Amino acid sequence: MNDTLAYFEKRKAYDKDFFSRLNLDEENKVENIFWVDGPSRRAYKSYSDCISFDTAYLTNRYKMSFAPFVGINNHGLSVQFGCGFVRNELTDSFVWLFQQFLEAMDGIAPTNIITDQDFAMRGAINEVFPNAIHRNCRWHIMQNATEKYGAYMAKHPELLDAFNACVNNSLTLEEFEENWNMMLNLHGERDNMDFVALWDHRKC
Repeated sequence: MNDTLAYFEKRKAYDKDFFSRLNLDEENKVENIFWVDGPSRRAYKSYSDCISFDTAYLTNRYKMSFAPFVGINNHGLSVQFGCGFVRNELTDSFVWLFQQFLEAMDGIAPTNIITDQDFAMRGAINEVFPNAIHRNCRWHIMQNATEKYGAYMAKHPELLDAFNACVNNSLTLEEFEENWNMMLNLHGERDNMDFVALWDHRKC
């Protein structure tokens, strides 16, 4: 960890806009870290309309989850707007991380933020970015659905086709709700509690 902090100090020597923060626990051990360089801070001012935030990538040698903030520029390319490590994926950790992000970006909150269906993240977003539109990541939704319902769907290929069409081809909220209800009625899944659970968690 000392090497990491030394690297941060080195970066600050030639990047005056480099920003870093760390949070210590009661035993003086690092609990959370956030950092972002000057070019990323400047780019964010132009591309703050939508960011994605995810901790599912990997962990480091200290078993801390890696937490990148990623956006898209005007060329459709991914841009990194900061990184963090969190020891625990709890609401308090995400609140701290989002607060550092907000400070680094001069108080400019993202217009939209995309995450997985994590309740701790949801609580932190509501607290730190109350005006941001929070969306669940489609990839995570489909991944979770495949893990939980893949075997059942494999036995009902027409239902699987209808499910994929509903998720992939619905362009408005009204269209999605209409297609979802049509799928349940057509395939006799109205009382399927798995689909009830998916419906209940469709919104952030």
